[in-house]
Amino acid sequence: MASGAFNIAVTGMQAMSKELEVISNNIANSQTTAFKANSITFQEVYVSHSGQYANGTHNQFGNGVTGAGVTTDWGTGSITSTGTSSNLAITADGFYMVFFNGATYYTRAGDFTLCKNPYYTEGNTTDGDLRSVEYVFMNSNGAILMGGSGTDSNTNLVKHVQCDFNPDAALWDVSVVGFSTFDGTKGGAPTAYTITADGTLSCEPNDTVKVHAGNIGLQRFNNPDSLERVDGGLYKPTTDTAFNTGDSESLTPTIAGENGAGNITQGALEASNVDLVTEFTNMITAQRSFQANSKVITTQNDLYQTVLQMVQ
Repeated sequence: MASGAFNIAVTGMQAMSKELEVISNNIANSQTTAFKANSITFQEVYVSHSGQYANGTHNQFGNGVTGAGVTTDWGTGSITSTGTSSNLAITADGFYMVFFNGATYYTRAGDFTLCKNPYYTEGNTTDGDLRSVEYVFMNSNGAILMGGSGTDSNTNLVKHVQCDFNPDAALWDVSVVGFSTFDGTKGGAPTAYTITADGTLSCEPNDTVKVHAGNIGLQRFNNPDSLERVDGGLYKPTTDTAFNTGDSESLTPTIAGENGAGNITQGALEASNVDLVTEFTNMITAQRSFQANSKVITTQNDLYQTVLQMVQ
């Protein structure tokens, strides 16, 4: 039992170290656009059963603790106005679809910039072709905002902007929202454009600019905790992910404002939903628990010393 106390205390210290890692990551990302706070849960492990007493009670005791998983708070962070036209915020549970490293990912971070499309091929004018869009909305890690066919709350297709995309599709099957100039050079990227609450992209009448796939679809998941987190605020569906609209093959999003996905707010960003007061409170609690477990080790060590002194 004495050695068991050492081992139990060690598992407690390890568990608190993991919790401090989660807390420190939350605090570090308290200013990260659309970051979602995480929390870790624990469970008792290795319960020992050493028989049963005459009165029916069991002689059983735990042998430590381990992490049971890290969960995410998917609550919407506060919406802050930035005044930048390419910045977008979602007011509810939806995710943007983005094209990154040859596959579709999802993100809540709308800190996009209208910039030159690295896949653009001059002279390609085919709608629904990634190579035909000269200026696209891209975030800092290179993920490109995709367009989306949308369904309303009755799953009726009410807008279509050629977004069906299979992860194995070629570049010309990837549909993104953006602009092109008719001659490839004149005018440059438009400076005055509008993105409405339902994700419709338009620009002021201009005979030199063409709008591509002018609707931004949002995807919503029934179990977002199944998403795999990727660097840069991106999420990747897993085999356990349940899509609210479409599925992992058709990747059919919903129109903003439908199916609980939320509306899109132009010129604004969603802040991190990390509550620093809660995080500092949790940090103090974890620190005290770590100290308590370390005290168990020193106390058990004192008991050993007492026994050795008695023997001497």
